[in-house]
Amino acid sequence: MGVMKLAGYSIAEFSRIVFNKQNKCNSDRRLEGKVVVITGANAGIGKETAYQLALRGAKVFMSCRSIEKGEEAVSDVKLQAESADISLLRLDLASMKSVRQFAQTVAQQTHRIDILVNNAGVMACPEWKTTDGFEMQFGTNHLGHFLLTMHLLPLLKKSPNARIITVSSSGHLMGKMNFDNINLNNGAYSPFKAYAQSKLANILFTRELAKRLGTKSNVRTYSLHPGPVYTELQRHSGLGSMGHKMAKKFFLTPEMGAQTTLYCALEDSLDKETGCYYANCHRVDNMISSATDDKSAERLWDLMDSDRRLDGQVVIITGANTGIGKVTAQELASRGAKIIIACRSVDKGQLAVDEIKGVTPEAEVSVMKLDLSSLKSVRQFASDVRERETVVDMLINNAGVMMTPEWKTEDGFEMQFGTNHLGHFLLTLHLLPLLKRSANARVITVSSSGHLVGKINFDNINLLNGVYAPTKAYAQSKLANVLFSRELARRLGGADSNVKTYCLHPGPVNTELQRHVYNAEGSTSSAGKAIMKCVGLTPEMGAQTTLYCALEPSLDTESGAYYANCRKINKMISTATDDKVAERLWEYSCVLVDLEAEYRI
Repeated sequence: MGVMKLAGYSIAEFSRIVFNKQNKCNSDRRLEGKVVVITGANAGIGKETAYQLALRGAKVFMSCRSIEKGEEAVSDVKLQAESADISLLRLDLASMKSVRQFAQTVAQQTHRIDILVNNAGVMACPEWKTTDGFEMQFGTNHLGHFLLTMHLLPLLKKSPNARIITVSSSGHLMGKMNFDNINLNNGAYSPFKAYAQSKLANILFTRELAKRLGTKSNVRTYSLHPGPVYTELQRHSGLGSMGHKMAKKFFLTPEMGAQTTLYCALEDSLDKETGCYYANCHRVDNMISSATDDKSAERLWDLMDSDRRLDGQVVIITGANTGIGKVTAQELASRGAKIIIACRSVDKGQLAVDEIKGVTPEAEVSVMKLDLSSLKSVRQFASDVRERETVVDMLINNAGVMMTPEWKTEDGFEMQFGTNHLGHFLLTLHLLPLLKRSANARVITVSSSGHLVGKINFDNINLLNGVYAPTKAYAQSKLANVLFSRELARRLGGADSNVKTYCLHPGPVNTELQRHVYNAEGSTSSAGKAIMKCVGLTPEMGAQTTLYCALEPSLDTESGAYYANCRKINKMISTATDDKVAERLWEYSCVLVDLEAEYRI
């Protein structure tokens, strides 16, 4: 359906071009006193848009990656409009840090924004990654603009009539949101597939933003297809010399390609519309179903809505020297949180601290020794934290071991149960007094879908006398994580408590956690690693559900639930919702760790 619609659309579009039937924006609206921000304004339709809006009296912030190219564009515009009020600012949409810095700079230079034009983009590039590890086209075209828009929204809301315009493409007709593999890893990548996904994301973002702002909002949103425009965007398209000659002859000029953007920026009748899609200077009502799927739009938003700041908050993350723990620490540190990395090796922890500060120099990150397989170490760590901090706002029980040989903890417990459950159980209860001092604390425990085959073996919790199997022990420990999170929420008072609990499955993540997997129970190292490399998520994607549980505002009213793929799982296996077993495990754990009376709840 998408292929046929795109083919039909393209034929009609080129017919309009050949027979000179392209519409133009005829608005004579003036923009004196208005402030406009345009991304990718150093070339193509972005530069033409900047010129046209500056010509109408707007103060225009032109943004682009290269200041040198941007200065050339500013000079070109001022040659045509000497009185143009234009400022040039650097913005790299492939870097979250750059986006945040740009938004901060804009806020220092203006008290409001009237029009934001999300124009910049990349098209059909090789399989590149952004600074933050996302697929380049999705990361730049959607994520960068998503973050930018949310950071600038407070300034847009100060305008009596603001507009957010996002340049998409008819390529969205072939798009699909690959929520389970958003970065198109493991051989799934193709340049056009990635481009189409990013352009569909533009439309869904515009639609969902309009819904969240409401029809009575003073901020309106629009997405659009500019037409087949011959610009620098095609530099990675592989057209070849003949293809570029044909494109130059038959594609629209930047001047004509900017007309629908100008229509969305200037047309008076659009004051009554929001969330819609436009092409050839008119609204397109007959949209493909994937572009009007509100559930996908909401899911995309939830996956990406991570703009919550944590300035002044104290976050403890176990096992944060590597894998999803390190990614989580990096992301939360970039939001202003004070991060304590808790891990066995202080040297490895310090390497993680150095890496995080290399990306975010202002990050407040430190490392403290914690060995979860030692109850003495857990108690010492908690004592050290109490000496340093008066409050803890977030505890992320992330560390773990998986499918180890039949090892014992320092205290004689089976290694996986002792580390994954008992260590975190004791740690959480020792830190609970500090968590209770927070206005809104969260305890997040990383479990696994492995809990689905788990059973709590109360009569033989250490799986002795030949009962031990690596998978069996791992599944028991992960089920214990789920039951612990559930019982902790119940004892604290559920959603009414200022301390909320969350448990999650991060997905199949390719990290050091699998270091014992490949030789366990008959699997071979080379085969196991090859399979995991093909199907495993990157740590960046594996951390997304942890970040969702840490940052999502709607979770302030939830506690004790289980999450996967950035959403709550309501249909749980019966063993994971057995409150009698959860209570029994709690009481048994208190005995096993010899929990002090002062920490019992």
